[in-house]
Amino acid sequence: MTEATWSRGGDGDCIRLTGLPAGADVRVFPGTAAAAGSLPPMAGRLERDGADLCFVPRFAFLDGRSYTVTVDGTSAAVLVRPPPERAATTEVTGIRPTAAEVPVNLLRCYVWFSAPMSEGYAAGHVRLARDDGSVIAGALLPSEHELWDASRRRLTVLLDPARIKRGLPGHQEAGYPLRPGEPFRLVVGDGFRDAQGLPLRAPAERRYEVGGEERRHVDPHRWELAVPPAGTCEGSARTARICAWSSEYGSVEVLHAASANADATTNKRARFTLHSSWWLLCHCLSLRLRERHGLFD
Repeated sequence: MTEATWSRGGDGDCIRLTGLPAGADVRVFPGTAAAAGSLPPMAGRLERDGADLCFVPRFAFLDGRSYTVTVDGTSAAVLVRPPPERAATTEVTGIRPTAAEVPVNLLRCYVWFSAPMSEGYAAGHVRLARDDGSVIAGALLPSEHELWDASRRRLTVLLDPARIKRGLPGHQEAGYPLRPGEPFRLVVGDGFRDAQGLPLRAPAERRYEVGGEERRHVDPHRWELAVPPAGTCEGSARTARICAWSSEYGSVEVLHAASANADATTNKRARFTLHSSWWLLCHCLSLRLRERHGLFD
């Protein structure tokens, strides 16, 4: 009877096979025995070590994964790699909006993480809850595809649009997911895994009051701008700040990155950081800096 155990061989880990019949066909599959038949075997080689043979994979075994060893087509063992003993370091760095009160027709929130995250955990670890801890059922849009930015550090959390957009059956039958005057919390559980498979250092949440509907449109003509002098980098050695205020929508800060020795007006790109009112739809604004005055057209 063949016995399979974890061992060390050469420069890495291997699977040691004891009591293997001569000429036997040995294969190693990722996953459990039930799933092994649907996956191709791992690439690797058998090396003699005394009376035993060792399966040395072409690519290293992954921590926390299961592997099935078959001998002549029959499952001989299922080995599980132990999870990594590493401390969790990833945390939630921000939840948007940052305003204390949001409108009842809030459509989306954003969660920022300090490191790239794994996909497939949002549905089970992001929720809207009342102050008594009960979950607001049906508030978030159920979707098999999560909405991440390119760095996988910002997650867009959508409330169910069918319950927010007037005229749709979902709104007519169930109304808004939120209710004016009833606070809620957006909660991120520490079971959310980062790209390394590790949990968050701690759970995170932000509490909101709920106001009335917000139906006004963005009106840039009512913004008040405060800009640095042209060709300067006020605020820090490398960043010029341009701030705008709107009585309807709160403050917007535009961070205009410029190198320490460069003229700040020669860089045509601006990055927006909204400190409040992220409940507005995300608007991409095309901005042109006036070369002479450093103002926006």
